[in-house]
Amino acid sequence: MVKPHKNYGGRGITVYPAWIDDFQAFYDYVSKLEHFGETGYTLDRIDNDGNYEPDNLRWADAKTQQRNTRKNVFVEYQGQKMTLTEASEKSGINLKTLKDRLKRGETGEYLFRLPKR
Repeated sequence: MVKPHKNYGGRGITVYPAWIDDFQAFYDYVSKLEHFGETGYTLDRIDNDGNYEPDNLRWADAKTQQRNTRKNVFVEYQGQKMTLTEASEKSGINLKTLKDRLKRGETGEYLFRLPKR
Protein backbone atom coordinates (compact mmCIF):
# COMPACT_ATOMS: atom_id res chain seq x y z
CA MET A 1 0.00 0.00 0.00
CA VAL A 2 1.32 3.41 -0.97
CA LYS A 3 1.46 5.81 2.00
CA PRO A 4 -0.54 8.64 0.37
CA HIS A 5 -3.39 6.22 -0.41
CA LYS A 6 -4.12 5.63 3.28
CA ASN A 7 -4.35 9.39 3.82
CA TYR A 8 -6.60 10.13 0.85
CA GLY A 9 -8.37 7.39 -1.12
CA GLY A 10 -8.04 5.05 1.83
CA ARG A 11 -10.04 7.58 3.87
CA GLY A 12 -12.69 7.83 1.16
CA ILE A 13 -11.47 11.17 -0.19
CA THR A 14 -12.28 11.49 -3.87
CA VAL A 15 -11.86 13.96 -6.73
CA TYR A 16 -14.87 15.67 -8.27
CA PRO A 17 -15.83 13.43 -11.23
CA ALA A 18 -15.88 16.29 -13.79
CA TRP A 19 -12.23 17.06 -12.97
CA ILE A 20 -10.80 13.55 -13.22
CA ASP A 21 -10.44 13.57 -17.00
CA ASP A 22 -10.67 17.32 -17.59
CA PHE A 23 -7.76 19.22 -16.11
CA GLN A 24 -8.92 22.41 -17.84
CA ALA A 25 -12.22 22.31 -15.92
CA PHE A 26 -10.28 21.91 -12.68
CA TYR A 27 -7.90 24.72 -13.61
CA ASP A 28 -10.74 27.02 -14.62
CA TYR A 29 -12.33 26.52 -11.21
CA VAL A 30 -9.26 26.94 -9.00
CA SER A 31 -7.91 29.87 -11.01
CA LYS A 32 -10.98 31.91 -10.02
CA LEU A 33 -10.49 31.34 -6.29
CA GLU A 34 -9.09 34.09 -4.07
CA HIS A 35 -5.26 34.08 -3.79
CA PHE A 36 -4.74 32.06 -6.99
CA GLY A 37 -1.19 32.55 -8.22
CA GLU A 38 -0.09 34.47 -5.13
CA THR A 39 3.27 33.60 -3.64
CA GLY A 40 2.99 31.57 -0.45
CA TYR A 41 -0.42 30.05 -1.22
CA THR A 42 -1.13 26.45 -2.18
CA LEU A 43 -4.33 24.52 -2.75
CA ASP A 44 -6.07 23.32 0.41
CA ARG A 45 -9.29 21.50 1.26
CA ILE A 46 -11.46 23.59 3.59
CA ASP A 47 -12.87 20.44 5.20
CA ASN A 48 -9.82 18.24 5.64
CA ASP A 49 -12.06 15.16 5.63
CA GLY A 50 -13.92 16.32 2.52
CA ASN A 51 -13.35 15.68 -1.15
CA TYR A 52 -11.50 17.62 -3.81
CA GLU A 53 -14.62 19.29 -5.15
CA PRO A 54 -16.16 22.72 -5.73
CA ASP A 55 -16.80 24.67 -2.53
CA ASN A 56 -14.22 22.63 -0.61
CA LEU A 57 -11.05 24.09 -2.13
CA ARG A 58 -9.19 27.31 -1.39
CA TRP A 59 -5.75 28.77 -1.77
CA ALA A 60 -4.27 28.98 1.73
CA ASP A 61 -1.00 30.03 3.31
CA ALA A 62 1.16 27.59 5.30
CA LYS A 63 -0.15 28.74 8.69
CA THR A 64 -3.75 28.14 7.64
CA GLN A 65 -2.90 24.73 6.21
CA GLN A 66 -0.99 23.66 9.31
CA ARG A 67 -4.08 24.45 11.37
CA ASN A 68 -6.26 22.38 9.05
CA THR A 69 -4.91 18.88 9.67
CA ARG A 70 -6.16 15.80 11.48
CA LYS A 71 -3.28 16.15 13.95
CA ASN A 72 -4.71 19.31 15.50
CA VAL A 73 -6.40 19.33 18.87
CA PHE A 74 -9.54 21.46 18.99
CA VAL A 75 -10.87 23.17 22.10
CA GLU A 76 -13.54 25.69 22.89
CA TYR A 77 -12.33 29.07 24.05
CA GLN A 78 -14.65 32.01 24.66
CA GLY A 79 -17.47 30.17 22.93
CA GLN A 80 -15.53 29.41 19.75
CA LYS A 81 -14.05 26.14 18.51
CA MET A 82 -10.39 26.59 17.57
CA THR A 83 -7.08 24.79 17.53
CA LEU A 84 -5.13 24.57 20.74
CA THR A 85 -2.46 26.78 19.14
CA GLU A 86 -5.03 29.48 18.35
CA ALA A 87 -6.46 29.25 21.88
CA SER A 88 -2.94 29.65 23.27
CA GLU A 89 -2.41 32.78 21.18
CA LYS A 90 -5.78 34.28 22.14
CA SER A 91 -5.59 33.42 25.84
CA GLY A 92 -1.92 34.28 26.29
CA ILE A 93 -1.36 30.94 28.00
CA ASN A 94 1.72 29.04 26.87
CA LEU A 95 0.96 26.20 24.44
CA LYS A 96 2.98 23.69 26.47
CA THR A 97 0.99 24.65 29.59
CA LEU A 98 -2.27 23.99 27.74
CA LYS A 99 -1.00 20.66 26.39
CA ASP A 100 0.08 19.59 29.88
CA ARG A 101 -3.31 20.55 31.30
CA LEU A 102 -5.13 18.59 28.62
CA LYS A 103 -3.01 15.52 29.37
CA ARG A 104 -4.14 15.80 33.00
CA GLY A 105 -7.75 15.90 31.82
CA GLU A 106 -8.42 19.56 32.48
CA THR A 107 -11.13 21.12 30.33
CA GLY A 108 -13.36 24.17 30.02
CA GLU A 109 -12.60 27.29 32.01
CA TYR A 110 -10.17 25.34 34.19
CA LEU A 111 -7.99 24.69 31.13
CA PHE A 112 -7.65 28.44 30.56
CA ARG A 113 -7.13 29.60 34.13
CA LEU A 114 -4.29 32.04 34.52
CA PRO A 115 -1.09 30.49 35.88
CA LYS A 116 -0.28 31.27 39.49
CA ARG A 117 2.66 33.60 39.87
